Amino acid sequence: MTMPGSTPDVAPAGHPYRVEIEAERQGSYEVVSLVRSLTPDECLVPGYYRHPETQEGFIGRRKADSAELDPLPPASHVARTDQELLGKIFRRNIAYGTLTRHGTLFVGFSRDQGTLRAMLVSMLGVEGGA
Repeated sequence: MTMPGSTPDVAPAGHPYRVEIEAERQGSYEVVSLVRSLTPDECLVPGYYRHPETQEGFIGRRKADSAELDPLPPASHVARTDQELLGKIFRRNIAYGTLTRHGTLFVGFSRDQGTLRAMLVSMLGVEGGA
């Protein structure tokens, strides 16, 4: 839907990046998270290293092709941020930094503050889980 005085949507209907705005709900909520990657020295701390399969279990996706694991570990990031269960958000990750200091900038938008809160609570395992 295009609101009066706004530019029309660029992505066609059904496109994964299309964002529709309801005229009667003209607000949005944003969450921003800057996640710094560990330095090579920090990665050498005894006990830090995790085997790639263990890392995949934490996230819930294979590193090689980003496909969801089947079965999906219940405490994985993917399981804890299930948009079918918790609500839809528009989200983007953007890499930042230099060769020695870098990470990812996460930005998420939702028309409902409760959806973002539910995802954060779920990710932290506040209401059950590890």
